[in-house]
Amino acid sequence: MYKVFWEEDALEELSKLWLKLKPMEINAAIKVIERKLSHGAEQASESRSRASERIFIVEPLCLYFTIEYRDRLRTAVIQHVWSIYKPSR
Repeated sequence: MYKVFWEEDALEELSKLWLKLKPMEINAAIKVIERKLSHGAEQASESRSRASERIFIVEPLCLYFTIEYRDRLRTAVIQHVWSIYKPSR
C-alpha cells in the first residue's frame, strides 16, 4: 500500500484544470488516481529517467510523481498535473 500526497503546485494545477475542463471528469479521474496509486503506484504508472520518477495517465489528466519514503511509508508524491487535451487557440 502507498500513501498518496499532492504537492501544493499539483493542487494549484489541478484547480486550474478543474475550472477549464469538465469538473465531473476531473473528479472521476481523481478517484481513479487515488485508488490505483494507493494500491500499487509502481504497477499503475510508467517509469521515467529514474525508477522513483513516474508518470500516470487517467483521462483527462496526466501526472508526474515520485515514490518516496515519508514517515516510513511508501508515498506517491504527485508533483505536477496537466491535461492530455491540447489547449484550444
